[in-house]
Amino acid sequence: MPKESRKVYADAASTTGVSDAVLKAMQPFFQTEYGNPSSAHTLGQQAKAAVSQAREMIAAQLRCSEDELYFTSGGTESDCWAIIGSALATTKRHIIVSIIEHPAVLNCCKMLEQFGYRLSYAGVNADGQISVEDIEKNICDDTFLVIAMMANNETGVIQPIDEISAVSHKYGVSLFSDCVQAIGSVSINLSLQKIDLLSISGHKICGPKGTGLLYVNERCKIAPIIYGGGQERGLRSGTENVAGIVGLAVAIQQAVCDLDKNTVRSLRAVLHDCISKIPYTTINGDCSPTLPGIISACFDYIEGSDLVRYLNEYGIFASSSSACSTNSGRPSHVLLAMGIPYSRARGALRLSINGNNTLQDIKYICKVLPLAVQRLRSQNPEYIRLFR
Repeated sequence: MPKESRKVYADAASTTGVSDAVLKAMQPFFQTEYGNPSSAHTLGQQAKAAVSQAREMIAAQLRCSEDELYFTSGGTESDCWAIIGSALATTKRHIIVSIIEHPAVLNCCKMLEQFGYRLSYAGVNADGQISVEDIEKNICDDTFLVIAMMANNETGVIQPIDEISAVSHKYGVSLFSDCVQAIGSVSINLSLQKIDLLSISGHKICGPKGTGLLYVNERCKIAPIIYGGGQERGLRSGTENVAGIVGLAVAIQQAVCDLDKNTVRSLRAVLHDCISKIPYTTINGDCSPTLPGIISACFDYIEGSDLVRYLNEYGIFASSSSACSTNSGRPSHVLLAMGIPYSRARGALRLSINGNNTLQDIKYICKVLPLAVQRLRSQNPEYIRLFR
């Protein structure tokens, strides 16, 4: 098939471009309103007011108090602070974490394990949903934190977070939920939902990279892990990234206000129809509720990394798993946890789209993908032996 000049970005779960509204809101704080929010003069106080306004905007969208929001450098810092900060604020030593969490969460938990903390892992069913039963049976008197993401970043499977919350609070255990992938696609109302800690990252929702926040419920105790000048009410020191914070607020506002993702979901349906027709292919988490923009599939008899490279040659930008795990050389831990065989999980592809994609983009993917799969399979000795 001749290569075309078309470029299709289908890796929105990895990162997104900054929207025009976000960029416009940020620009003044780079060159004209660049004051330090801790400075007493007018320029500093203008920056401080911008940070306060951004916090107010986000609190309105998440239905929480402004005093429960803390700005960070992104999802990874928020995740690590939630976990380590919770550990430092209690004498208890046991954490329950779902086995499908982002590496930022799992690796942070493993680090604490080296310092004597105990970990219990909650499994998932074949459709990628976290086992509430696993969480409940592992809770003990020493448990201080349950960790369960709101939606998985690889499969897009939405998790039973309300059920997990009910179980956690039944035993007086705090719940931390990584909401990085879910924000803007799953309704969040923290005045109703009993979530103690929640993390968000800007660059997944057309905001700037290097921005994020941690929600800490007023009833929850957390210790700082970054010390310095005492910014963020003494819990997260460091000069505020004013431009980034302003951009994050606009990105969250846009994402939440545009929660109806029917257009994106209809595009995903076209992709789903195309992929389901490719022989020896499994769509992961297909029987669970999923985010509107993510579809994960495993193609037997090929390597997912080869498929990503092939698609790239035709201007289609996708991934085989989480961008943070791409260089590991191993199949996705999420897919393996779902009981997908190792050999099949190696053939994984994640396509993730958003409102910037068009029907023409999706049709182009549907044109290239089946041919790419067939081309790669035709070079696989096992496939040749079995089907020729």
